Amino acid sequence: MKRLKPLWDRLLFQDKGVLPTKTFIIYFSLFIIALFFLSFWRFSWLFLMFATILFLCLSIIDLYLMPGRKELTITRELTKEMERYENYLVKMTIENKSSFDCIIRIKDSFPVSFQTTFPENQSIPKLQKTMLSYEIKPLIRGKYTIDKLYTRYRSKIGLWERQLTFNQKDELKVIPNLSETKKYLASAQNYLLHEGIKIRKMKSGMGEFSKVRSYVVGDDPRKMNWSNLPNFKR
Repeated sequence: MKRLKPLWDRLLFQDKGVLPTKTFIIYFSLFIIALFFLSFWRFSWLFLMFATILFLCLSIIDLYLMPGRKELTITRELTKEMERYENYLVKMTIENKSSFDCIIRIKDSFPVSFQTTFPENQSIPKLQKTMLSYEIKPLIRGKYTIDKLYTRYRSKIGLWERQLTFNQKDELKVIPNLSETKKYLASAQNYLLHEGIKIRKMKSGMGEFSKVRSYVVGDDPRKMNWSNLPNFKR
């Protein structure tokens, strides 16, 4: 079981290695069907074996038309503190140091408590840096460590797909959503009502509210609302 685990991880978009694409499976299936019909006309195990090996060798050329493992680097940039149910942008910088273009797919190691839309089939030009981004939406508060970045890329022919895992440790914190609180605190009138202070309209020339702050020495007595003072007696 331990020997099968790396292969299983590779199929689950983890680990590293080389995998055939859907295009390769389709072409290989058509090739096998063609050999099957040819076998009715001229059957030879040697011919079938030679033709199969030749097809596989030609397909392996596709591996040399994509960047090598050390020719592709990816870095991630994200917000360290996020609010629940808010959308945030994760930025990525991909540097292709090889002489070949490639088409890349990316999956980040965010837990299932994040809603994500990862980049799919993005073209990466040769000898350039490319900026990509995708959105995430945290659903559960807490502290998280994101340490893996899984990628699969292929050449324009697209028979084989190479998978790499990049190690980049980022820690982020998901906090409660404060959007409603911000709206509440933005209104001074709602805040004062919540504090049990009755807001009265003042007469002209005395401002909009009667008790936004306490009176201090030096205030103009003509602009004081004497009815709200605690020691005032009529």
